[in-house]
Amino acid sequence: FVLLRLPSAVSRARLGEKADDSGLTVRAIWSADQPGSDSLHLLEVTDYVSREDDRPGLLLEKLEAREGLCVSIGGYPRPPVYGDKVGKNAITGQNGSF
Repeated sequence: FVLLRLPSAVSRARLGEKADDSGLTVRAIWSADQPGSDSLHLLEVTDYVSREDDRPGLLLEKLEAREGLCVSIGGYPRPPVYGDKVGKNAITGQNGSF
């Protein structure tokens, strides 16, 4: 996840476009705008963004938001994918039950 604080409102379509231009693939965007306050945007991205990653800074440049803030706030691990390693009968039993 990447969190953006911007001094002015920006559309989610523009955020997605500029994120793509910055090398971030966005899955979802949540936005909160309040009159007279900074706008906040939470971007769910497809890959991990580390502290050393240049893409958040590049996103701010593309948005022309000099007073903006863009930080990675972590994420969650991908769920494991289980495969049939020893055959269907080993998982369900000979008669189809557990």
